[in-house]
Amino acid sequence: MADGRHGKLYAHAKLRRLRRERGLNQVEMARALGISTSYANQIEQGQRPLTVPVLLRLEEVFGVGAEYFSVADEARLTTDLRAALADEASGIESPPPEEIAEAVRDHPDLARALVALHRRYRDAAEQAAVLAGHGSG
Repeated sequence: MADGRHGKLYAHAKLRRLRRERGLNQVEMARALGISTSYANQIEQGQRPLTVPVLLRLEEVFGVGAEYFSVADEARLTTDLRAALADEASGIESPPPEEIAEAVRDHPDLARALVALHRRYRDAAEQAAVLAGHGSG
């Protein structure tokens, strides 16, 4: 989990996404970072935090700095997804907050897509209301 537990950075989903985006398997990623495959696997499973040396190596090898693993972006996306799912127009009961946070942490691209879809729906609903108001006046 990308969080600040005891000042440590757990970013397993983001590291896995980076590895997959680069078309690498865990062995190749570990080799590129100069760490063992076992350690890379533990990081991806959320069992070990990202350390400063690994973060520096990620920046050196893949061009992604600590901001890529930012907790602030995750918190903002969690808030946005929670609001989208709580919208009465959805007609569903909103999932528990911990499930929303887990969805954002483990599937951030899906969470962003749902938030964007919700924004487009709200924009369309507002436009329809304006057009309906003009038609009756």
